[in-house]
Amino acid sequence: MIDAKGIKDKISLAEKWLLESGIQNSDEKSNVYGSFNAWYDTNEKKFSFAYSEITGYGISALSYLNKLNKDGLLAERSKIAADWLIDKAYSANDAFFCRFENGKFMDRFCTFDAGMCLNGLTSLYSATKDEKYLQISRKIADWMADKMQKENGSFYTRYSKEKNQFEENGDKWSKQPGSFLAKASIGLLSLHKISDDEKYKEAARKICDFALKLQQDDGRFVTDNKDKSTFVHAHCYTMEGLIAAGAILDEKKYVKSAVNALNWIIRRQMPSGGFPAYYINNKFINVESPDISSQVIRLYLLMKNFGTIDGINPDEMNIDSGIKRIFDFQCMDNEKQAYGGFMSGKAWFYPENKNVKHVNSWVTMFVVQAVNMYLDKKNIGKFNVLDIV
Repeated sequence: MIDAKGIKDKISLAEKWLLESGIQNSDEKSNVYGSFNAWYDTNEKKFSFAYSEITGYGISALSYLNKLNKDGLLAERSKIAADWLIDKAYSANDAFFCRFENGKFMDRFCTFDAGMCLNGLTSLYSATKDEKYLQISRKIADWMADKMQKENGSFYTRYSKEKNQFEENGDKWSKQPGSFLAKASIGLLSLHKISDDEKYKEAARKICDFALKLQQDDGRFVTDNKDKSTFVHAHCYTMEGLIAAGAILDEKKYVKSAVNALNWIIRRQMPSGGFPAYYINNKFINVESPDISSQVIRLYLLMKNFGTIDGINPDEMNIDSGIKRIFDFQCMDNEKQAYGGFMSGKAWFYPENKNVKHVNSWVTMFVVQAVNMYLDKKNIGKFNVLDIV
């Protein structure tokens, strides 16, 4: 039996970590004021780098928490994160630089990052009606649809302004025009609902249609074209975009695809309660991370609400076991910069599969949303798919 009060207390620590640890930069005189760092390294005793994608997630996460419990601090933190993106990270006629590291922005504009920022900014506009958030949202969406989207519906993953060069077919899943880019449809559809501009809806539909072409008969999405492997984190990104598009566009093929993809992974739930992170050479690599577990749990809770569509229902999974397992990754070290946040778990490419000593911002954001959804199961039908962090 799950101890709901105990879980609520623990997830409150994670919410506090997002606000008070320093993972969001709070020095008003710095070039990164308002942005979110990717993680806190408990070995090095320092934060990593300011990250546009994660700042976009941060806006979405804080806006979601503010919906649950109105709080002026949450609203203010959302705004300073958005203002950093607009005032510091934005480059005219392009998008947001991906990272600020070692005192400068990297010469790189990433489509996925732009999509995550777009969703955060549109959620903030919906809450505040501040026109500056709508204006920048249009600029980002136009860049994605007009400059980065290809004829087949996929996106170039990156653009270098210095080299005037588009990137695709890289050596990593995130550098390839993969199905994971379907998650960018959430921000595009959010802007479509606000603006009623058909261009954004069609751009979202095109990337989702492209993603369907990468789905295998068993429901798995190939996330690396080189070896036809699957990183479950990216597989879940695909589902998140498809389930949102399916709901907003009333497109059953997207919902059906997402359900089949969910079934593929929840059938592999491990005895620990977690889920394997990789499928390589036709076998699962049984390392896990709480962000993946949180993604699977969020999707499971959402898709249970779509059970009446043509009788589609995801297979049952042991959700209580999954929730309990997530908390094994919460950092309870008595250190302000780490206490209450969630470690990023294990990765097969680290020696001996040891836990990576990173208290991770997006991992914590995903966990916070998944656990809040779990604790509010009776009202999950009220969850707006555009709120997905």
